[in-house]
Amino acid sequence: HYHVCRGVDQTGSIYNWDNVVELQQQVSVQLSREKDVSDNNNNNESESTQQHRRVHLVVADGGFDAQRDSDNQEVLAHHIVVSQAAAALTLLRKGGTFIVKMFGFHEESTKRMLRHLYGCFDKMTFVKPTSSRPASAERYLVCCGYDGVGSRWDGLAWKQHQMDITSTE
Repeated sequence: HYHVCRGVDQTGSIYNWDNVVELQQQVSVQLSREKDVSDNNNNNESESTQQHRRVHLVVADGGFDAQRDSDNQEVLAHHIVVSQAAAALTLLRKGGTFIVKMFGFHEESTKRMLRHLYGCFDKMTFVKPTSSRPASAERYLVCCGYDGVGSRWDGLAWKQHQMDITSTE
């Protein structure tokens, strides 16, 4: 089963929060259908409906063109990484896993985002795939055991706050 979600603006851009909301709604509808089918076979299921409408895994491998400024990849990637993290925290169910490509861990804005993620997951680790060029700053952050962010958490507000702080640094 494979489906491309292009979002409300048909671009699929992770920067447009309405596209993330549309993705969340499409995932929720699809998972609700699957749950309804399984409920017909097993009426003893006790997991909450909200958790059943979320995913076990989010992989974020967003890219951008930094060929002309490879020394600043971490700064250039910050917006896409924060956008992907906000979407992941919105889409994941408790116990879920989030994997995101990053390009460095030295900027204060990156450290602030990592601190937030650290509070949301049981375990975090960084991986440099053997297929990645040795000279590349590319690393993958693997976050396991999602604890959730609470019902009052607002992904768009968190994303905007991360970007506002970054712009004043």
